[in-house]
Amino acid sequence: MMRCLLLACLLIVGMLNAQNYVPDGGFELTKGFNDTTRWFSPGAGSPDLTGTLHRRYGSAAAYRGSVAAGIILYDEDNQAYREYIACTLTAPLLKDSCYELSLWVRTSEGSYYRCDGFGVWLGAEKISQHGSSPIHTKPVWKHPAQEAVAPDDQWQKLVVPIKAKGGETNLVLGNFRNDAETSLQVNNRKALFRLSYLQIDEITLQPCFQSAETTNTQVDFQKTHTKKGSLVVPNVVTPNNDGFNDVFFIHDLQPYTGILIRNSKGEEVFKERSYRNNWDGNGCVSGKYSYELVLPDGNRIYGGFDLVRKYTAPKRPVQQKKRRRR
Repeated sequence: MMRCLLLACLLIVGMLNAQNYVPDGGFELTKGFNDTTRWFSPGAGSPDLTGTLHRRYGSAAAYRGSVAAGIILYDEDNQAYREYIACTLTAPLLKDSCYELSLWVRTSEGSYYRCDGFGVWLGAEKISQHGSSPIHTKPVWKHPAQEAVAPDDQWQKLVVPIKAKGGETNLVLGNFRNDAETSLQVNNRKALFRLSYLQIDEITLQPCFQSAETTNTQVDFQKTHTKKGSLVVPNVVTPNNDGFNDVFFIHDLQPYTGILIRNSKGEEVFKERSYRNNWDGNGCVSGKYSYELVLPDGNRIYGGFDLVRKYTAPKRPVQQKKRRRR
């Protein structure tokens, strides 16, 4: 009997850890973007399902599997043209809960431009429009301005932390900036069309601390406030072995408090399920960092701090004065 209970618990934990609110995040079961049970286009734009070399946009193989999505973020010859992909989540998000959206993206080698025009919208209502112009709504996250979504020719992972308002059941991905706000970088001057074409694959939306690898991420971490707790968290760490603020030390830290630290680019630099007040910034450069604390009762605390490495100039050797001979 005990073995059966243990097995059942392990199965439940495994299901929770594998939970993904996005249906068919790898697009392997999606036949087209009019499939309302999986992915669809919320506007008149025509996103693609790609997996091999696209004869017009030069898209490459999918990141995983045989299929990826492809959308136009910007089109110089067709001003204000946008393509979006959308889906209905498998379950509503819980109020004040933390989730992590991750996806792999790649700018097509046949794109004349790279751009910063990419964002994420989540809401309870379903967005739709008859035209193909930019959707005028406020996304929950926009890619940092003046930075290309995928700055090189490789697949890159984006990780977006989200604090749910509660009841969100719809996800939309695409460029929510207008043409004037979209920053462009030349990618391939030999491209046939002056546009920016982005491939997307392996999309997951999971409760925090349940996603897999989080390297090569870019994210704008939003600060929030906790409603309970009396923790004293430092706003600066100076690992110079002077005995003051050498580590990220949290006073009155409760046992089994999890921590996640990211740098200014959103890259995960430290993660521990039961923090031991021992992070000293090893391997990290001076700059701004953000943290997320997961308390034993499930509540979360977000914030930021500065990591400052003081430079100590090497001491010059003392030159002895030469004695004059008498």
